[in-house]
Amino acid sequence: MSLFIILYNQLRLNARAAVFGLVASFLAVAVYSAFYVLTPIDPCLMSLPAGLLIGHGVSLGALGKRHRFLGGLAVALFTCSYLLGTLPVDLWRHSEQPFWTTIESIYKRFAFIFGQGEEAESFAHFVEVFSSWISLVAGAALARKKNE
Repeated sequence: MSLFIILYNQLRLNARAAVFGLVASFLAVAVYSAFYVLTPIDPCLMSLPAGLLIGHGVSLGALGKRHRFLGGLAVALFTCSYLLGTLPVDLWRHSEQPFWTTIESIYKRFAFIFGQGEEAESFAHFVEVFSSWISLVAGAALARKKNE
């Protein structure tokens, strides 16, 4: 009988960590959206604080316990919040076609991640792209490390 209690407590702990991580993801989307509206540079630079926010949210929900599942959950939430980070602003700007705006917004995020080699126009743009990559990788690593 104690095995079922342990399993129930583990599932309850994971569910609470997922809910806290989801709330932190919504806050990270708000951070990305605010940065997208207020600055002309790419919101990918906010990945480090977003990864820290999501990593702490999942850890707080798990009551400080560490598990490989929680690290994967934090990285998945971090990736989703990055892909959806500019979506509210794009939908606000182009409200006439919400479906195509959603597809285009997510496509732009993927294009930024995978298509930066040929787009470097100047040294300043190269520095922005390089900093964005470092921030994105560091944010994902920080979200994972906090929960493993």
